Amino acid sequence: MNNIEQFNQILNLDKKNRFKLWENYRKKLTEFIIHNSTNNHSSLDALVLGVGNSDDLDLIILRNTFKSLTLSDIDLDALHKATTKYNLTSSDANVLKIDYVGLNLNSKWNDFVKIMLKTKSKNDIDFYFNELETTILEYRFDHSNKYYDMIIVSPIYTQLLLQQGLSYISILRDLNFSLEFLEHMNERLIGLMPSVIENFNKNIFQMLNKKSTLIAISDIFEAQINTDFYDSLSKNIQDNSKIESIYNQYKNTYGLGLGDYGLIHLETLLNHTQFRWFEWPFNETKSLFVKVVIYKN
Repeated sequence: MNNIEQFNQILNLDKKNRFKLWENYRKKLTEFIIHNSTNNHSSLDALVLGVGNSDDLDLIILRNTFKSLTLSDIDLDALHKATTKYNLTSSDANVLKIDYVGLNLNSKWNDFVKIMLKTKSKNDIDFYFNELETTILEYRFDHSNKYYDMIIVSPIYTQLLLQQGLSYISILRDLNFSLEFLEHMNERLIGLMPSVIENFNKNIFQMLNKKSTLIAISDIFEAQINTDFYDSLSKNIQDNSKIESIYNQYKNTYGLGLGDYGLIHLETLLNHTQFRWFEWPFNETKSLFVKVVIYKN
């Protein structure tokens, strides 16, 4: 099976027209980040986590703003494509490969399908996921004791492990595996995500200086174009209070999502100072609505 790095390489394959389609969103988002990253930009060491192809953030503007810029992802191929796209050299930006979960080279995770095919009971599945959780919670980023004044977290909470896990379960479903076991695996996978997100956030926290700023970008809503839900979000996108009202109604109906949980957990580690909502025109048929939150150490 693909490891986490290989899975993300598939996700990061270039999508047609994405760079052009996201031009306005990229401009507004980057401007907001610069405007809210304190006044002494030129003295700040900045890190961007989950860079991917960077169609959503303007790396040239970030590089020209901060003292130093480090770009991180588990997918080095995507990082190199991003730096090439923005004509950045190794002297312009550092490239840092980080496994954000700690399972990239873990044989139990990479052999998920094979192991699950051998399970005889729900207890076997529970034992497997309990072992994974222990490994995840013990994992620490290798960042060579480098600390940053500014960390920008790209929309990553909804991508950490879950999509790959669901793809594994889908393979088992295609193999006509026990429906009862599949449902239990799905429950355990979703139940694992709070630990994944919490440990990710704690690792980020360990990379901050004492007076650092963290800006987290998280996708909260998905809306199909030309629906009432989309219209209610799009027309109110400049009004935080109205979007928050829609958001609270949504949470009461559907509960917390992974994007929500990542931001809420950050508030246990850092001080939340302000936020803003953006419409992210993800493709020609749907938009994601992202919440960008500023935290201070």
